[in-house]
Amino acid sequence: MADCLFCKIGAKEIQSSIIYEDNNVLAFLDIQPLAPGHTVVIPKKHARNIVELDDILIGPLFSAVKKVTGALQKALSPDGFTIGINQGKVSGQAIDHLHIHIIPRFKGDGGKSLHAVVSNPPKESLTEIQDKISKILMGILVKKGENEPTASLIYRFNKRIQQSGVLREARKRRFRDRTQNKRKRHLSALYKKRKTKEIEKARKTGLI
Repeated sequence: MADCLFCKIGAKEIQSSIIYEDNNVLAFLDIQPLAPGHTVVIPKKHARNIVELDDILIGPLFSAVKKVTGALQKALSPDGFTIGINQGKVSGQAIDHLHIHIIPRFKGDGGKSLHAVVSNPPKESLTEIQDKISKILMGILVKKGENEPTASLIYRFNKRIQQSGVLREARKRRFRDRTQNKRKRHLSALYKKRKTKEIEKARKTGLI
């Protein structure tokens, strides 16, 4: 995109402190760093946000994020990282080109966690929100080639599990079964050990 700052950086029309590059991704140090090693990772192909990014580029982008984070860890020895995306102006996105911030964190740096970014708890229940999202994802499955009955079945099955608590009960049963099987194996081992001792005793006394 001709007037995009990050597109120009990706094309080397504007200088930047590049620390990683491959065919699809560029990573460079933020010009206004919040911490030592604050890095910005971008796809070279223009996409305003994660939703608009081609599926084929998702893997290379996040693979680069992993590589850069590992390099920052070795080079700077931070105590942790905050890794995130600002999407949309309301979230603080200043440049309309998808970019991922990797911010090394150090004890006493005065920063907070992602949970401190916003405080806007939902008025709807989690079930109602889950229902809305599941319907959208079901539509995406259909568009991508899944037949409608299959997509509907997935949605209904997830809904039924959520409502009935079947999954929770199944987990409890599996835990009980594992515990019982472990106890049986333990008792069986004790029994075999006891029988072995009895046989050895009988041999020593001349009974067998």
